[in-house]
Amino acid sequence: MANPNNRNAAQEVSNLIVEADNAGIDAFKVPSKFANAIIITLENLAKEQKLDFAAMTAPDINNLDQTKQKLSDLVKKFDEPNAPSLYTVVETALASTGLPEDHPLRKAGRMLAVMGDTMGDNLGGTETVNAYHENSHLKAVVTNAATLGGLHNQLAGQDQSFEVLSPLQKAELIVAAAMHDLGHNGKGNGQAENHQPFLLEKQSFDLAEPILKRCGVSEQSINNINVMVQTTDVSGKFSPAKLADQIALGEDVKPNEQNKNIFSIVEPLKTSPALSQQAAILRGADILASTGLSEELAAKKTHEVKEEMTGERNAADGKFYKGFGQFVVGDNLAPGVTDVIFNKDWVRNRQEVPKLLDGEKVEQVKPQEPKASMQRPGM
Repeated sequence: MANPNNRNAAQEVSNLIVEADNAGIDAFKVPSKFANAIIITLENLAKEQKLDFAAMTAPDINNLDQTKQKLSDLVKKFDEPNAPSLYTVVETALASTGLPEDHPLRKAGRMLAVMGDTMGDNLGGTETVNAYHENSHLKAVVTNAATLGGLHNQLAGQDQSFEVLSPLQKAELIVAAAMHDLGHNGKGNGQAENHQPFLLEKQSFDLAEPILKRCGVSEQSINNINVMVQTTDVSGKFSPAKLADQIALGEDVKPNEQNKNIFSIVEPLKTSPALSQQAAILRGADILASTGLSEELAAKKTHEVKEEMTGERNAADGKFYKGFGQFVVGDNLAPGVTDVIFNKDWVRNRQEVPKLLDGEKVEQVKPQEPKASMQRPGM
């Protein structure tokens, strides 16, 4: 595997950012500061290479317990003070696809990762620091997506209903995961009469699209990434995510009065089984990041979600977990590999995490410290 932190790749990202700034692309508010995120990555090279990325780069469907444990251990590290950079996580995941270092998707992935590292916990670019939708969330979703993509292809060897994802398709999935919440303001897409489908998802794609184009990513790949990102939207009674899940399950979904405002975005899933499965994997990766791969991690992330919604720390309880889980997940995880591999874990978490949050179990979730406002590197 190519070294994910080589200086040539880092310099390439820096040069691309300068080019983008010269072209007047609005995504870069402080382009001169982006190099600092790369410097941090290079300084942490020795530490980061000691991490066990095997769950992400070489998951084993024949040894699921070990794969799940390694995945959970890796995701936990993303909340630690000396966590690996998003740059390292993304480039490691992309390298595992087998695409060459100079492939447009790998260039774009590096560039988007540096953007995410620079934003840190402040993905929305405001004074507010997100408790949940921040840099470690992007790392977790990238890691989950790469792992699920590998497990998906192993399942495809056993079940013809699973389309084998090519290296290009796996890279599209990873890049979509890396940028799916860029610009997130921690507030969601609104409710009731103020609900705006795709509000934050479109914002994320609008931030990433100039980068994808400048790196030479094909129009087809850009369109695929856009569809994947938009279908992570779980908001609204007739959410894009639920509609995409229906398509993935083989239902004959047609436009109607309820879904007319979102149907055109998900329609490409009807004619492309591979894209439908890519999108389902991304939704699954996003879901696993919040429901958690373990009871303890699920409880911790539930506190973060509640804090982001209300501003209250350590305020989540069992009732909130059940309500949030039912809203985002329902009875089953995203169709396909996520549901096949992690459904039993979701069933367990629905039973046990409320007990943990309500103090009915001996193991207690450590109270979270408030997240300090993270200044952009070099500012």
